[in-house]
Amino acid sequence: MNQAELNITDLRDRSFAAAGDQVSNVLGDEKIILDMKSGEYFGMNPVGADIWDYIQQPRKLDEIVAILMDKYGIDQERCETDVLALLAELSDVGLIEIT
Repeated sequence: MNQAELNITDLRDRSFAAAGDQVSNVLGDEKIILDMKSGEYFGMNPVGADIWDYIQQPRKLDEIVAILMDKYGIDQERCETDVLALLAELSDVGLIEIT
């Protein structure tokens, strides 16, 4: 599922979870993820790392957004846009499952 296919209306009732074929660890202030299938590494900033940590168990978009809005004090529209952009990237490389 690519970013063009990810929109808020279609995804309100879907869950996002990290795929099983990866490992992650913290390196400095970054979260590093290794895709075991492709052998590729991915780095995430602290906000991306928080999202990654939240989706270790299936989470709905509204849950992720609410947690981030509370923690970082950002408005809902910007938060949803940024979260969807990251989820689209993670989906494109097979690091998450959308159910």
